[in-house]
Amino acid sequence: LGMGGRVGVVGVVHQLTADTGGTVSADACLQTVADFLEASARTMEGNCSFELKLDFEPLRWRHDHATRIALIVDELFSNAMDHALPEATRFKLELSLRAVDGRTCLSLRDWGPGLAEDFEPADHDSLGLPMACAVAQQLGGSLELAPAPGGGTEARLWLPKELALDQHEATT
Repeated sequence: LGMGGRVGVVGVVHQLTADTGGTVSADACLQTVADFLEASARTMEGNCSFELKLDFEPLRWRHDHATRIALIVDELFSNAMDHALPEATRFKLELSLRAVDGRTCLSLRDWGPGLAEDFEPADHDSLGLPMACAVAQQLGGSLELAPAPGGGTEARLWLPKELALDQHEATT
């Protein structure tokens, strides 16, 4: 989606958080980002239509965290659009957010051709993935891409549980 898409994603998140006192519901944030990305993708040339399935647990994030997470989602989404969907066995992406083993896992799953065996996101030759890995580390988390069961790729952004505000913190 390029730089224009990234600026748009940041704007969308900023708009959401402007009137909520600096915190944002993670599911509203991700839903808005997904809608924005999906709409952008549909206007691209040679676009293929695809289904986007969303599954989020209710969490809240601080505005600055939400913006960074949105940038990572943008990168993962645009990689899936460029590399997975053109050769996918199913034109579907799944974006989910859940608590796993005391951490938060944000995952984007595709049914594309999968990763090269020696693929290492932090060493990738494009700017996007190493940037996404660096942003994940700034947040105290990590980004991993792994073969998904049944084919395709699953990108997982692992975030510390403390990043999500509990409802009490979010309202004070």
